[in-house]
Amino acid sequence: MFKEHSAVMLLIDPQTGKFLDANKAACKFYGYTLNEIKKKSVYDLNTLDNDKVLMQMAMAINHSRNYFLFEHRLSNGSKRQVEVHSTPVKMGDENSLFSIVYDVSERTRIEKELIKAKEKAEESDKLKSAFLANMSHEIRTPMNAITGFSQLLKSKKIDDIKKDLFVNKINQNSMILLRLIDDIIDTSKIESGLLKLYDNAFELNNLINNIHQSYTEQKKFRDFKQVEIKTSYPYNEINIKTDSTRLRQIIINLIENAIKFTEKGHIHFGYYQEERTLIFFVEDTGIGIHKEEQNEIFERFRQVDIGSTRKYGGTGLGLAICKGLITAMGGFIWLKSEPGKGSTFYFSLPLHEVSETEKAPQDENIIQTNFKWIGKKILIVEDQISNIELIKEILKDSKADLHIAENGNQAYDMYQRVQPDIILMDIQLPDIDGYEVTSKIRKTDSDTPIIAQTAFAMEDDKRKSYISGCNDYISKPLNPELLLYKINKFIGN
Repeated sequence: MFKEHSAVMLLIDPQTGKFLDANKAACKFYGYTLNEIKKKSVYDLNTLDNDKVLMQMAMAINHSRNYFLFEHRLSNGSKRQVEVHSTPVKMGDENSLFSIVYDVSERTRIEKELIKAKEKAEESDKLKSAFLANMSHEIRTPMNAITGFSQLLKSKKIDDIKKDLFVNKINQNSMILLRLIDDIIDTSKIESGLLKLYDNAFELNNLINNIHQSYTEQKKFRDFKQVEIKTSYPYNEINIKTDSTRLRQIIINLIENAIKFTEKGHIHFGYYQEERTLIFFVEDTGIGIHKEEQNEIFERFRQVDIGSTRKYGGTGLGLAICKGLITAMGGFIWLKSEPGKGSTFYFSLPLHEVSETEKAPQDENIIQTNFKWIGKKILIVEDQISNIELIKEILKDSKADLHIAENGNQAYDMYQRVQPDIILMDIQLPDIDGYEVTSKIRKTDSDTPIIAQTAFAMEDDKRKSYISGCNDYISKPLNPELLLYKINKFIGN
């Protein structure tokens, strides 16, 4: 029975720890012949120190304990987690220790993985809770400013200077809220694998200059006046092909991150070329990041400081979005940082240069003029009353004839009846959507300009608008100057 049993069984001399006997299952498990096992002791197989093994064996002999978890060495050098049940037995006049050994390596591995998964889930839950608390704070803070200053504008006692200040504050906080919404949508797209990239040809130095110019203007009214924003890049013009919208987003995200943690000094951004790779950088003289936190900050919801005492705002999504976008674009992101001295974030992208024929045209500058479209008919397709009022207010000085349609069928009927000079087409409508209305119009009319004006603000939505037949596109919230400029392109003198 002992020799043929399928379980691993051993007889041990309690005085010396030597193996007196072993069954076939034991020989097979440890990888030794019976004679080889009899020349070994428990000290040879157990990875514990001899003193600890002796102590455990004494407990088994004294009946104080008979169940143990050990790590045993096999003949091939590998180690296995084992569960040992030992009990003293009498063999003739000699006392022996009878042990049954079970291999629990797989069970131990699974248990460790479950513990690790539980800890990770708890950590994730903690981060998500902190994220939701932060998100509530990040939404309510700009909303407080928007609603507060909007209420103050009703007062008849405020002068023009204060009125301008309040309007600027409302605009600034509206943009903060809009960026927050964009971050949430981008995170969702990256996580679900639905992120789409749209490569286009553009001149890289021009993009860098535009970002620098934007921050130079923002310094006049934002809280980073003690921080110098500077840039550097190779002198030569370089035309490349990648998703310029996403590249701009990554650079701006990294600059915004630098602004958040830099009270004074400088923020320096730009790029350089290494063979067929572009290396972008954003360097700051801010608080820096400790070595142990540097890998974690690219994870969702991770921030340098968490909790109600946080000095710095933010949702913990910005750097995770950057990493997701850069990875999708075929690059890598990394950083060098020293607490108290600052950080430099780097990211690489493969260089795809374009030929002369692919070069993008220079950006048109929006020049504000006194737009007058006397006698021109503008059809506004929009189902939200507040948006209709806003567009009417934007267009009131243009002297154009405005016609309103509040759903898709009404829009098509009015188009046929009024014969407008231009159509401002909302996309989400109560009956048929703006894409369908546009396609219907284009079956018989390829000339009337149609501008999609919509809250569907993704690059894919822009493409759908053009595919359906729109001539141009503007996303909500509407920029009044940009809307006037786009209309003027089509019906201006």
